Amino acid sequence: MKEPKIGVGDLVYHLIYGKEWLAIVLDMKEVEEKCVKKRNQLCREYVLVHMQSGSKYEDFFQSSLDSTRLTQFSGLISYHWLRRVSW
Repeated sequence: MKEPKIGVGDLVYHLIYGKEWLAIVLDMKEVEEKCVKKRNQLCREYVLVHMQSGSKYEDFFQSSLDSTRLTQFSGLISYHWLRRVSW
């Protein structure tokens, strides 16, 4: 079964950290242009996400590199690590 594609507004989790790592997708313009349209299998483009308040990793970006951190709660994550949460 193929994983559903993620989009802006989706609740996502990180493949390494599991479903305790929850974030909302805020922007993915580069992914849409470089990965989805070209159907690239391994997409390393970044998605802007905001961590879900109250989740185990809500302050995930606090210790991230300046290049991927926007705020303590928002930052950039490679598209290929994210999956949409399905209930």
